[in-house]
Amino acid sequence: MLRKIKRAAASLLAAIMAVGIVSFAPLPVSAEENAPTIIVSDAVGNVGETVEITISLADNPGVVTMRLFVSFDDTILQLTGVSDKGNLGAQYHPAIDNYQWPYTLYWENATLTENIMYSGEIAELSFEIISEGYSEISVSYDYDLYDILDKDFNKIFFETKSGSVTQPDCDCGECGCQDCFPPYGECGVCEICDPPVSHVTVAAFDSSWSAGPSSGSGNNVRGILNLSFTVTDSEGEKITLTEQVTGIAEGNNQTRAFVYAVGCDTLNVSVRFNATRSGSDLTYNNVVISYTSSTPWANVYTVAPTCLEDGYTVSKCGCGHSVIAVNAGSALGHDGSGADATCYEAKICARNNCGTELAPALGHTRGVAICTDIQECIRCDYLFEAELEHEWDEGTVTQPPTCVTEGVLTFSCLRDGCSATETEDIDVVVCIIDTTPLKAATCVEDGTGGIYC
Repeated sequence: MLRKIKRAAASLLAAIMAVGIVSFAPLPVSAEENAPTIIVSDAVGNVGETVEITISLADNPGVVTMRLFVSFDDTILQLTGVSDKGNLGAQYHPAIDNYQWPYTLYWENATLTENIMYSGEIAELSFEIISEGYSEISVSYDYDLYDILDKDFNKIFFETKSGSVTQPDCDCGECGCQDCFPPYGECGVCEICDPPVSHVTVAAFDSSWSAGPSSGSGNNVRGILNLSFTVTDSEGEKITLTEQVTGIAEGNNQTRAFVYAVGCDTLNVSVRFNATRSGSDLTYNNVVISYTSSTPWANVYTVAPTCLEDGYTVSKCGCGHSVIAVNAGSALGHDGSGADATCYEAKICARNNCGTELAPALGHTRGVAICTDIQECIRCDYLFEAELEHEWDEGTVTQPPTCVTEGVLTFSCLRDGCSATETEDIDVVVCIIDTTPLKAATCVEDGTGGIYC
C-alpha cells in the first residue's frame, strides 16, 4: 500500500508541477470542515455553443482585496465575457480583448474599515467552445504576495475547487454506452463498462515529534526535528509517514509544509514551532502540527435528469483511482405544456431533446356535409371534395298554372345546412267552354250570353 501511495504522490507532484501551481511556501491549514473555499462551477456544451461559469466564495472569513488567476485550455475555450456580481466592492478586471493568460480577476478596497463577509457568486465568465475536448477551469493566487487580504492587511488563505467544461457527445468506443465522461480531453471512462472502484480517503490523522541532535556553536547552532504522521484511511489501513527537518536555526514561528497523496485524497500537513538556543543545543516548544485533506476532483460530468431517467453526476479523482456517481435529480416526466396536436403534427413533449409523441396527429375532419359544396376541415383550411347528392322533397307549387300561363313547382333539398332549390314547370290548364246564358230575354230586353272559360 505504501508503494502505491508513493507512486500516486509522485504522479500528483508531476501533474502539479506541469501546470505550474506548485508552491512550497508555508500556508495556514485548517482541519475544520467548512474551510474558506473559492469554487468554480461546471458546464456542459458542444462546439460552437457559449457556456457560463460562475466563481463563488464559501465560508468567507472576511476580505477587502482579492486577486485571482483563472486558467483554462485556450485551445478549447475562448473567453468571451466577464460579469462582476458586485459583491466584493470595487473591481479592476481587464477587458477581455486585452488580457494576458491566465485571466486576472481583481477586487481592491484597501480603504474599507470593515471586512466584506459575502459568500456566494462573485463573478461569471462566458466561454465559447471552439474545439472538441475537455478543459479544466481553475483559480489560483499567490499567498506570499498578499493576493488576498483582510482590512488589517493579514493574508487570508482559501482552498480552491476547480470546475470544468465538458462536451456531452462522447463516443465510448467499443462499449458504446453514453454514461461516460471525457477525462483530460479523451473519452475513455464509462461507469457501466468500467464500474467504480473503492474511493479511499483520509479518515483520521495523528502526529508526533522528537528533537534530533544539534550541531555547531554560537549563532551557527543548527538542529533537527523528527516528525511522524500516522494516517488512517477510509478502509481502515494505517499509513506512517516520516519527515526529518534539518538545518533549523534559532527563531520563533517557524513553519514547514508537506503534501502527500493518500488514496484518492491530497493530504496537506503544516508544522509550526519555536526553536530556542541554549548553549550549543536547540530546544523546541509550541510545536503545532495540523492538516487538511481533500479529494482533488479532476473531472465532473453531470447528466441532467430527463423525462424518463434520473440524472447523475460522475466524478473522477485527480489521482485516477475511482469514479463515483451521485444522483442529480429524479426523472422529470413528460412536459405537456407545448402545442396541441394538429391535423398534420403530433403533440410532442416540450422538454428539450425529448421528442416523445404524447398524442398523434389528428388528421383532417369534414365539417357538416353540404351536398355538392366543397367542404373545409373543421381545424384547418384543408378542402374536401363534395361527396353527397341533394335529397329533394316532393316539391311545393309556388306558382299555380292558368289556362294562359304555366305554373312553377319548387323542390328544396332536405339536408341540414343546404339551401339548394330546383324548379319544374307546370303545364297550362285546358279551358272549359260555358255557353249558358247569363241573362234570359224579357218582353222589353234582350237576353245576354256567350262563350267563356
